[in-house]
Amino acid sequence: MHGYQAVLVLGALWLAACGGVSKEDFDGKLAEALCERYVRCGVYLDKGACEREVRHQVVPRYGLARKYDEALADGWTRYDAGAAGACLEKIRSGSCAEGPLSSQVTRLGFGVTDDCRFLTGVVADGKSCVSMADCGPRSYCTAVDNNAECRGECRPRIEKGEAVTFETRWWCAPGLVAGSSVCEEPKPVGEGQYCGDEASACEPGLYCTTGGVCLRIAAEGDVCDVWDPSRPLCAWNLACVGGTCRKRAGEGAECLAVSASSSWATQVCGRDFFCDAERDERGTCRALLSEGAACRGSQECAGDLYCAAVDPRTSARGTCQRRYAQVGETCRDSRECAAPATCSFGTCSDYAVCGLRP
Repeated sequence: MHGYQAVLVLGALWLAACGGVSKEDFDGKLAEALCERYVRCGVYLDKGACEREVRHQVVPRYGLARKYDEALADGWTRYDAGAAGACLEKIRSGSCAEGPLSSQVTRLGFGVTDDCRFLTGVVADGKSCVSMADCGPRSYCTAVDNNAECRGECRPRIEKGEAVTFETRWWCAPGLVAGSSVCEEPKPVGEGQYCGDEASACEPGLYCTTGGVCLRIAAEGDVCDVWDPSRPLCAWNLACVGGTCRKRAGEGAECLAVSASSSWATQVCGRDFFCDAERDERGTCRALLSEGAACRGSQECAGDLYCAAVDPRTSARGTCQRRYAQVGETCRDSRECAAPATCSFGTCSDYAVCGLRP
């Protein structure tokens, strides 16, 4: 064995022993961690089917892929394998009372959020940046606020009592939220109380309705209503069926088909299945469809597929086709670009088009 190969092997063994996860392994381990949580909490019923779906749907959107390779190679960003492992363990072992993806992660992706940080930049405030990973943990990159611009600059996060605007509301320092005019500590809000501003956080077990009131999350067997904002919503891992929160069902179970635009909370089948019936009619839970199959909506297609050319106003069906386009392919009409590519003027472009690092 060559010397560099021995170093790689020893490094991998060390990471495994310490619970660390390498950058190259992160996306695969992310799919595993998410699916352990999803299956344990009843969102998916089969771990293998879950991993196939998550690798196509969640990982391309929020994972690492090659997104930070240039920054890491040039030394502008540092990767902490131990912190990455801790982040994945938090996802894997978390409570079924809440979903595994925080609002920060769904906005910025993994590695750069306050609740899951393992990428730390070394670019100084006032210097040019391309992504959040270029800046330090108490700084942000202005390029994130303007997707049309490849470059921005690192700026300090806004501290307690400092002024905040609509454009900077995301960038309060860790542990703070944007109030009406300044960054402040979040205020716990109880059931039935107002929660319609950034600074008001509903207490655990509650959620903020579209009407700005904290309601208790409905448990299994509780009454629910996904359309009436004054009525409770089911927990994230349950379905609202016939006005009652229920566990998700497996293949062959009876179900009521919903429209392609309906909330996922109304679908009784596990996420690895769909209800094989016309809209608002009763059918059975069936395994998701493969590429080329006729479909009524994208909720029927497996993996990274979507229902192309379907017309919900008629009975004409579409076809399950690849959703995520590669570099050089078209990214309009519901097709998204596979990470780390971005959609630019209707065509997927490589992340590297943003130019050299700062």
